[in-house]
Amino acid sequence: MVATWGYMIAKFWPILFLSAFFCSCPSPATVVQQPNPQVPETTSPAPEKLVQPPKEPSDVSATGSDGESTISWTKVTGATSYNLYWSNKSGVTVANGTKIAGIVSPYVHTGLTNGKTYYWIVTAVNAGGETASTEVTAIPQVPAPSAPSDVAATLSDGGSTISWAEVSGATSYNLYWSTKSGVTAENGTKIAGVTSPYLHNGLTNGTSYYWIVTAVNAAGEIASKQVTAIPQVPAPGSPSDVAATASDGKSMISWTNVTGATSYNLYWSTNSGVTVTNGTRIAGVVTPYEHSGLTNGTTYYWIVTAVNPGGEVASGQFTATPSGPPPTVSVTGGNEESTISWTNTDGATSYNLYWSTVSGVTPTSGTKLSSVTSPYRHTGLTNGTPYYWIVAAVVGGVELASAQVTVTPHLPSPTGFEAVTRTGLIDLSWQPVLLATGYRVYRSTNSGDLGTVVGTSAVGSYRDSTVTDETTYYYSVAAFNAAGHESSRAGLSCATVGIASIAAGYGSTYIVKKDGSLWATGMNQVGQLGTGDKLRREIPVQIFSSGVASVAVFYYTTLIVKTDGSLWVCGNNYQGQLGIGNKIDQSSPVQVMASGVQSASAGFNISMIVKTDGTLWGAGGNSGENLGLGTGASPSTTFVQIPISGVIAVSVADMCITIIDNNHKLWGIGAGSAFGKGTNVSYAVPTASSTTDSILATSTESGHTLILKADGSSWGTGTNSCGETGDGSPTVVDRNTFALNMGSGVKSVSAGFLSGMVVKTDGSLWAFGRNEYGKLGDGTTVTITSPSLILGSGVAAVSMGREHSIILKTDGSLWATGDNRFCQFGDGTAVSSTTPVQIRF
Repeated sequence: MVATWGYMIAKFWPILFLSAFFCSCPSPATVVQQPNPQVPETTSPAPEKLVQPPKEPSDVSATGSDGESTISWTKVTGATSYNLYWSNKSGVTVANGTKIAGIVSPYVHTGLTNGKTYYWIVTAVNAGGETASTEVTAIPQVPAPSAPSDVAATLSDGGSTISWAEVSGATSYNLYWSTKSGVTAENGTKIAGVTSPYLHNGLTNGTSYYWIVTAVNAAGEIASKQVTAIPQVPAPGSPSDVAATASDGKSMISWTNVTGATSYNLYWSTNSGVTVTNGTRIAGVVTPYEHSGLTNGTTYYWIVTAVNPGGEVASGQFTATPSGPPPTVSVTGGNEESTISWTNTDGATSYNLYWSTVSGVTPTSGTKLSSVTSPYRHTGLTNGTPYYWIVAAVVGGVELASAQVTVTPHLPSPTGFEAVTRTGLIDLSWQPVLLATGYRVYRSTNSGDLGTVVGTSAVGSYRDSTVTDETTYYYSVAAFNAAGHESSRAGLSCATVGIASIAAGYGSTYIVKKDGSLWATGMNQVGQLGTGDKLRREIPVQIFSSGVASVAVFYYTTLIVKTDGSLWVCGNNYQGQLGIGNKIDQSSPVQVMASGVQSASAGFNISMIVKTDGTLWGAGGNSGENLGLGTGASPSTTFVQIPISGVIAVSVADMCITIIDNNHKLWGIGAGSAFGKGTNVSYAVPTASSTTDSILATSTESGHTLILKADGSSWGTGTNSCGETGDGSPTVVDRNTFALNMGSGVKSVSAGFLSGMVVKTDGSLWAFGRNEYGKLGDGTTVTITSPSLILGSGVAAVSMGREHSIILKTDGSLWATGDNRFCQFGDGTAVSSTTPVQIRF
């Protein structure tokens, strides 16, 4: 029985022990075994030693990560191994959990699904049993990214560029910004899905902005540190090509402008290393800038800064040393030489001359002539080649170079270039040039145009006879030598002026040009030309340069009417016919009346004028009582009024005066036969003619008159000893009635000494009467009693003197025929002609 009990005890002791361990019954240590008196004590074998189960694992944790979880715990004393039991549901046990045996801490449980919750227990195992930990749980997940690093904000114009280093594991980035510091994801304005670098535009320049960048993935959003910037126009670049060119007491500073710069500042110092901090500032400069007031011999240093709202950026330093002043140089060209002159420079010990045939000469590129003095004659040059010079003053061993001067050596230009214009002719003259072998004359009709060569000359004059009247010409003349080198040109402009009217006297000729100038040539023994002397003129001379309206001449008396209505007189005055109050001849024009004169006519010893008010005035002798003042009237050395009104024209001769009134009625004073009165009686006052009205013009000379009527017919009356009335019958001494001369179509008439000429509207010229010296122009000196055709066309006007005639053609040319003994042709000769020859005024 005892053995049986002992066996039972031995067999079930473990169970009893465990029951005692897990039950709340007293510890076996407190149980007192009472001997069974009924069981005899026997000796039994010693029981086996039992291994207790390990304690449960402590400090168990589960940390989820990307597709896995790390399970860790504190090692348990006595545990020989560890098992992991897991489930997707809470309440995992060794019975319901999925076992992973033999693990060690930490254990990475892989192959899990992110975002799903997992549960684990860890059991400690030994021979005594397996003890489970408490349950832990975790959700596997991608790890949250780290905060973006290297975050920077770079300002720009109206924006800022935000950049950062890429964050591992981040799937996107967000930008949060504010104009207040302390920006967060909660208070900032969000810009989602940005990438680095990100340009944040639309910002206000000058305003501070603040940003954070967040790295984002499924695990979360992690913010960077805050960065800040103030958007602004970017600072300009540095000025380039900076330079300083020094001169006398100043330096010219220049640089290349910088894109985006709004202004430039200049900083300077007399010490190297000038900066915006230590330099003297000159604000708002522009290139080139002249920095004046500097001290010669002192070295200056500068920087230029480009400025805009984004900043101020400096150039590199540059330097210069003012000195001077350099010489001021001038040069004059000569024949195969030039003379260079210059001003002295203070402190200069010598001067060097540098020259070249290429512009831009410098001490480096030029040919040097050392230690020259001013003026320096540079010989051996080539005419026609441009030369360039600079002069360098040597001061303290340093050369101060002048500005470049240039000249082209050449023959001296002709001087004294003058022009004398005459009808269809321009005479040019100049002073001869030493060593010149000839001259080229250039002509153009355009100002500023060099023109083309119109001719050459071996002497200092040239006559251009290929000109057109009333045309302005521009001339220049250049000398040339045997080598063909030509001087610079002397120039002038001039114009030939057309002729307005002509007048022939006794041995003299007068021309009024369209510019109002008066010209005269020929006999001048009593000063009738108005030249101020009594010397004959062989070529025309100018009496008045302007303002002349008309001129009247008879023998040696000259009357001039100006456009202002003034009357001027010169020449013979032996009967007081000049009206100046005495009987003294005048060799220069004398003004008689200041205004109001319309026209004038000179006779042998009487002068008549028509005033603008229609009154007639006369001065001079009264022989034959032809002054018109009545029988017994005295001569007058001043102009007195004649008793007739409404006068529009008067023609005076030695024996008769013809008058036309405003009704175109003919009147006369003196021989009645000379104004168509039909009698030889002399009339002492103005008396009406017997002719009909419609008289346009008369021309009276030596006792006969030629008359032009409004119907274009011409008539002659008076003395007819040589056919001067043109009726073909020279036997009649006095024609008291009118003779029909030329039919119709007559344009003008001119009576000469015992002769006459008629110009028709077709431009033809007809002549008749005495022909001494060939003044009728028919090639003979034979008297013509009937009108004879001299020129078939092209005649505009004619004026007959005593023994020569002047013809003005429609082309503006002037012609003369007859007597030229007194140089009245103005061609420089005394050769007469029986046919018209061209003359020049």
